[in-house]
Amino acid sequence: MLNFLRSIWWGFWNTFNGLVWGVLRLFGHYPPVPQAKHDNLSTEDVQQELQNARDRASIAEPDDLETRVALIWGYAHADARVRTEIDLGILPEPQRHALMLMSDLDLLRLAGDRSLCAKWHLGGGKFPRTKKKAPEAPEPSKEEVVSHAFMRRQQARRWRVEDDETPSLTYARR
Repeated sequence: MLNFLRSIWWGFWNTFNGLVWGVLRLFGHYPPVPQAKHDNLSTEDVQQELQNARDRASIAEPDDLETRVALIWGYAHADARVRTEIDLGILPEPQRHALMLMSDLDLLRLAGDRSLCAKWHLGGGKFPRTKKKAPEAPEPSKEEVVSHAFMRRQQARRWRVEDDETPSLTYARR
């Protein structure tokens, strides 16, 4: 009962809130947008993050996994407005494209796990999928096969008997 009343209250509150902000929008006011963590960084902090990522990328060889991890960290922590400025030249095209489309959570997952990063890189920018094996069905015993066939025959007999007991249309017309 309490959950029911709570849902009614929140439904009312959300409707009221939506109507109020709808009216305020008509007059040019907009609801406050929650600030993301990276928006609180100053421009200097963002530029420093970008420079650090570029430095780590320029030092290493193209096949250096640690640099990729560092670059991904820089990408994950950089401001959203300047993410595309990060030099991703050390990554092949499929990985670069996948990195651009990746969410922050996936970036942090990737940067925190080196083995996952290696698998991601080898997989052409895709996370490795683990295949779940379907449980193997046990072979039916001979008795089960025979009993199943017997049950099917019994069912067929039942259907025939039911069909025989149904009066025909010619009989019903008389």
